[in-house]
Amino acid sequence: MSSAYVVCVTHTHTLLIDGINENRSAVSTHALEVLSYAFKHGYAEIIDEAAPRTIDASVDQLLAVLPAPGALAWVRHSESHYFGG
Repeated sequence: MSSAYVVCVTHTHTLLIDGINENRSAVSTHALEVLSYAFKHGYAEIIDEAAPRTIDASVDQLLAVLPAPGALAWVRHSESHYFGG
């Protein structure tokens, strides 16, 4: 992995997190993408904020962007939302 790649990834990561922290509307307008990034990188606070905003997404949409553990957590969350379980 080149140092230029590491700098680019680090910069992109910083911009995304700063943008989410400064402008919470990104969570509303791009909830699936934000949720996917947060799951992949372990940002629990962002997951907690983005997940409820994806409750109307289809399972197919979620499976396309989330890793398996994230998709399972989302299914459990949405089930409790709809069925109170």
